[in-house]
Amino acid sequence: MRVVYAYGDVPEFVLLGGLVPDLLCTSAAHSHVGTTDVDVQVDLEIQGGSVNASRLERALREAQFTPDTSRLWRWKDEWAPGMVVKAEFLADLDDVPNQQVVSFDGCESLGAVNLRGTGFAAQDWEVRTITSDLDGRPTTVALRVATLPAYLLAKVHAASGRALTKDWYDVAYVVHARGRTAPSAAVVSAS
Repeated sequence: MRVVYAYGDVPEFVLLGGLVPDLLCTSAAHSHVGTTDVDVQVDLEIQGGSVNASRLERALREAQFTPDTSRLWRWKDEWAPGMVVKAEFLADLDDVPNQQVVSFDGCESLGAVNLRGTGFAAQDWEVRTITSDLDGRPTTVALRVATLPAYLLAKVHAASGRALTKDWYDVAYVVHARGRTAPSAAVVSAS
């Protein structure tokens, strides 16, 4: 929230993890039990060149995030007592090997890790608004969020590659929670 606010406009990056299951499943009976990691797909930032990347780095610093000295693609937020939020920046570039770190021109400490499958988010997103307290007052920001198909494709790709239980949980949660919601008006009128 603070990073998007500091960015000053709708950022070019796409939110791919963290809040996304709850944003996709607003009618779910139970909240998603996830991590405090925030996965951010940055292919659109990369296409924008060094101006966008340096703007993102400035927004991170203004929001009091600090770079992880051992991982160029991870920044940490320890603003809330007893909690660490990790923002991880992901790319899906065809001309870069999988899992290779990409550094951004014009940035001191910002980069991304190239992970196959995350690019679905850069191809299929929607702008969402989020309202939260910022410095004691309600503040609304707009940001790009992966759509349900993009999220599921990226998560299934990650789950099959990493074989981590948390990835399969994310897929199961979203499929289950969305399966319990009422069909959209478009689906109802088509039947």
